[in-house]
Amino acid sequence: QDWYTVQTVRSLVQMTGRGVRSADDWATNYILDRGFLRLLRERRGLFPQWWLDAIDTKYPKTNIIR
Repeated sequence: QDWYTVQTVRSLVQMTGRGVRSADDWATNYILDRGFLRLLRERRGLFPQWWLDAIDTKYPKTNIIR
């Protein structure tokens, strides 16, 4: 199970970085996976600190998934 979790984190970090190619670039990414916040909460230590510093986990209070 840990192998799959590490691969998931690695993929998320890599995919969200694809839009940024230099220090002057920036990108907005949306992670639309219901399990992301749980992964972030339970396995936070697997994410690089620079990545954690860059994310914003605020979202509307209303449930957009029905």
